[in-house]
Amino acid sequence: MKKVIAKLVCLMVPFLVIGCTGPQTTSSAAKQSSKTTIRSSSTPASSKTPSSAPKSSSNQGGVPFSFPRTSSSSSSAPKSSSVPAHDHIWSEDYKADDTSHYHYCTYPGCTAKSTGEPHTYSEVSYLNPVNSGSTKFPNPKKGSACTVCNNFKPEDNDILPQLKFTFDPNDPNANFATIATKSDLTRPEVTGKFTLTNCPDEFKKTDVGGTLKVRGNQTAGWSKKGFRIKFSGKTNLLGLNEGQKFKKWVLLADAKDTCIVRTALGLFISKATIKDGDNVWSSDFCPVSVYLNDEYWGYYYLAEQKEVKPGRVMLPENDKDSGYQGVDIGYCFELDHYADAQQKDEASEVKKGADGDPTFKIKYNPEMVRGNITGNLAAGGIDTYTLLSDISDGPTDVHTDHTNSNQVAFMKNRLEKLYEVLYYASKGQAKEIDEASNTVVFSSKSIKQVVEQYFDLKAWADGIIINAFSCPPDLGYSSFYMSYDNSPTGDKKLRFDVPWDFDSNFGNRNNFITNGDENVYVDRTHNMWIQLFYKLDFFVNEYVKVRWNQMREEQAFEEMFKMMRTYFHDYDLEIKKNHTKWPQNDAAHQPPNNFDEIRNPFKNPSQYKDAETETFRWCATRINFLEKQWGQNRPNISTGV
Repeated sequence: MKKVIAKLVCLMVPFLVIGCTGPQTTSSAAKQSSKTTIRSSSTPASSKTPSSAPKSSSNQGGVPFSFPRTSSSSSSAPKSSSVPAHDHIWSEDYKADDTSHYHYCTYPGCTAKSTGEPHTYSEVSYLNPVNSGSTKFPNPKKGSACTVCNNFKPEDNDILPQLKFTFDPNDPNANFATIATKSDLTRPEVTGKFTLTNCPDEFKKTDVGGTLKVRGNQTAGWSKKGFRIKFSGKTNLLGLNEGQKFKKWVLLADAKDTCIVRTALGLFISKATIKDGDNVWSSDFCPVSVYLNDEYWGYYYLAEQKEVKPGRVMLPENDKDSGYQGVDIGYCFELDHYADAQQKDEASEVKKGADGDPTFKIKYNPEMVRGNITGNLAAGGIDTYTLLSDISDGPTDVHTDHTNSNQVAFMKNRLEKLYEVLYYASKGQAKEIDEASNTVVFSSKSIKQVVEQYFDLKAWADGIIINAFSCPPDLGYSSFYMSYDNSPTGDKKLRFDVPWDFDSNFGNRNNFITNGDENVYVDRTHNMWIQLFYKLDFFVNEYVKVRWNQMREEQAFEEMFKMMRTYFHDYDLEIKKNHTKWPQNDAAHQPPNNFDEIRNPFKNPSQYKDAETETFRWCATRINFLEKQWGQNRPNISTGV
């Protein structure tokens, strides 16, 4: 990834989203108005000073432009009886309209602004990196930017890369993008060609062969559906994942999120949480505009298919010959409501026969731990799992009886025993697995030694933080992944893996941690694994709190807010365009016999600006709450809005 980013940086126009702080003022009015403002530019302001604003020294060597907060005594106060006479306190940043940019007075109640200067546009085509620790996410943009305030004017009103899929309109399955429903398994795979444009030349693609099909479970029933891409040969898209090539990619719709940011938020903070050596895989991503046969289809997130492959989920690729009976392979699996074949009323990719994956059911001994949940918005109590990884000693058809598969039987048994070990550890008893008798017995080791022996606690700390921050309502229901490397060189430890499915998170769902400061999440989830881990004091103190404080020192959440401001400002036209195509949030209009899962103000796409503001508020509240639980009493975080 570092080599790829280094290559890209050479091609970039150096526009970065940078916070800018001016010198402090001693006036009480200035103190009252000292909240951080959003720069309409993603570039440090120019040294040019508006005619009605005070002069400032030029910006040297990339240092953010510093504009004095207090003006000269000759500055005039606004003519208003409600605002006392005052020297204008000029903003450090610019505001902009379609034709000009200007500074504004930040004195409470004052509406004065400097004389506007016309934009001076220059063509740009670059990757605007958003940093999270050592990770950079490319956000390709093409068009023109003002050389002073960086107000962006997209080329042909398309800011994002355009991913176009062209197929035969006479294909019998030409309506594949509209016909799938929640209870319908009709998911035809349509053959066509992909073209990628509106991005730097090195990433452009023309007529690359492949297929496209609808993906997802509940989301497949909505108007704007997600898709799975499968190329004819291995291909990289937009330099994601260090430029590695894969056949399968996905397009995530974020259809239930009116500000279309939750997928980016979840994957961004996952990348910021997971560090090298944690053995947890998280998908790279990039926003794109999707077209089907030249018809605009919406704002999507291009991301990686979750699969066990070198460069993705890091387990030994199970390339054993068919019929291999050994259990010494890698396993990745999902806690999955949809794995239950009795759920006849809900469609699922896992239930599609040859296109599905083996499933298994476990027993939670001595009992299944449950969270403190009321209502039907956060279901749990699931004992069924779906394998994401391959097996070699049995059929891959999910409808087939897998009781004769040594590999499935091994993972089922091992997961039951690991649950039992963790359960007793949470009760203050150290037990371990007796391999000879295949039972869990008392151990002479300490609880910490036993837990560290069987579980990758760095990975589980990652999982606790990611999920305690994002607050997924249905993590005890589905989309919760774990992996276990039982290969000859594997560590034989259970780990949290593959953070995924964020569109319900961050306060989007009705009746589930809507304020952000209600609890540490574990009290509200039916996910029994997270419940048990959080009962271990040594784990919380030595792993979770340590990692949390590392993230705060790295300013991971500040970088996340930077990313959000970039998306909401630079991609505003794309959000509007998406909502013109899809004016209804289908998740907020469930059938009468179902629940209304989306809370205000996320229901109406036309109010997406309110949704953006609420998302900022919720995230800041959540971070400040968790800081009180795990941190060092840092001051409340500022969103920059």
